[in-house]
Formats: sequence, structure tokens, C-alpha cells
Amino acid sequence: MPIALNSVYLASVLVLLTACGGGDGEPGSRGPNLPGDPGGGGLLDAEGLWTGQSNDGVQTALIVLEDGGAWGMQRRGGALASAIVGKASGSGGVFSMPASVLNLAYWSASDSTYAGTYSARSSIAATSTGNAPLALSYKSAYESAATFAAVTGSYTLNGTSKFGAAPRVTMTVAASGAISFSNWGGCSATGTVSPRSSGRNVFNLSISFKGACPLAEGTLVNGVFFVDKSAFPAQAYALAQTASKDDGFFAASAH
Repeated sequence: MPIALNSVYLASVLVLLTACGGGDGEPGSRGPNLPGDPGGGGLLDAEGLWTGQSNDGVQTALIVLEDGGAWGMQRRGGALASAIVGKASGSGGVFSMPASVLNLAYWSASDSTYAGTYSARSSIAATSTGNAPLALSYKSAYESAATFAAVTGSYTLNGTSKFGAAPRVTMTVAASGAISFSNWGGCSATGTVSPRSSGRNVFNLSISFKGACPLAEGTLVNGVFFVDKSAFPAQAYALAQTASKDDGFFAASAH
């Protein structure tokens, strides 16, 4: 009889442990480990690189980092339209992203929340009052390890800051991660890109401005740099802002 009681007790404990285990749908939970996963853990539910075009013709590239931080660029007909800086989360198929949406034509920001649905590593569909809806598909290249070799080269960018659009500039990424700019008149901005701690295929970006730049002498901006090689031609994005968030530099590959 004691043996039977112990068996029942052990079975009950196993059921309890199974029931208490976290699933992929829990807020902030990570999915299963991925083959070749540079960070050694699964993705957050809404984490990744997402791109797509809404019915009103707005093209969006959105990257959600391992800490939920979100950076996005929206274009209409090739022209820069708006930038998104926010915090994204996904739980049980529900997507939410409180964000500051910056109208790049007028440099006016509005706080809003995107709400909708998502399917992990597949799609996001969300709306926000006064902003273009998101209709995005997941890009698996985000899961590749971040290497300087993958982004070394020169990129022709259209960019803008608080004081207006910059001319088409060339941003060059060296094998060391150092970046420099050319074709920018008297502006001699420099900076670095560096892999994030997650090891995913996205880089921290830091730019310091010197000379006749659209940002004041000595201004430092920080953000992200990533390249969507699934697009043709490949699309590069440099999205960064000042610590006070009152200025920044948001750029994407010129069409």
C-alpha cells in the first residue's frame, strides 16, 4: 500500500510541474532554441525583422530586438515617410507596440499604440489611430549570426534629421565596424556599428557629427543598423536618435 501511495504522489507532482511550465505564448517568453542560434535561446514572440506594405501603399521595415525595443522606417513611393521608435510585445497571438511615430516630412512626433495580431516568425497585422497599418512578414535572415563581413561595404542612403533631409550620402562600413560618410558636403560624420549581445543579425549604431552637418557639431546619436538582403536590391537602414530624443538621423537605402 505505501508503494501505491508513493506512485500516486509522484504522478501528481509530475502533472503539477507540467502544468506550471511556461509556453511560447506567455508574455516575454522565448520559443525553442533555433538551429545555429547565436544567442543560445529562442526568440521573443514578436522579435525579428519584419517587412511589408499596407493597402494604402506604405512600405514598412520594423525590427524588434531581443529586449523588445522596436525601430521602424516607413516609406511611401520610395520617399521617407515616418520613423517608429517603440517597445513591442506579443502574447498568445496578441501584438502590442506603444511607440513614438515621427513624421519625417515635418519632424513632428506623436505617441500612439499599435494593436493587433501576430504569428511568431510569420506575420504581424496591427493598426494605430492616425498611422498607416502594419501588414508585415517575418524575415528569417534575422536569425543569422551578426558578422562584420555581412555588412562591410558602402550604402547609398536617403536620410533626414530635425533640420531637414540630407542629400544622398554614402555610408561605408569597414571590416572593423568603423563607419564613415562621403558625398555629404562639409559634414564629416563618423561612428561605429557593433553586434548586439544577442548575436542576431542586427547591429548597434553610433554616429557623431562634425562640421556642416544637419545635426549640430558634436551631436551623438545611437540606434540600430540592419540590412534586409531578402529585398532586391538589398535595403539598408540606419535609425538613431539623441539621448534626449529631440533629434536624430533616420536613413534608408535610396531607391
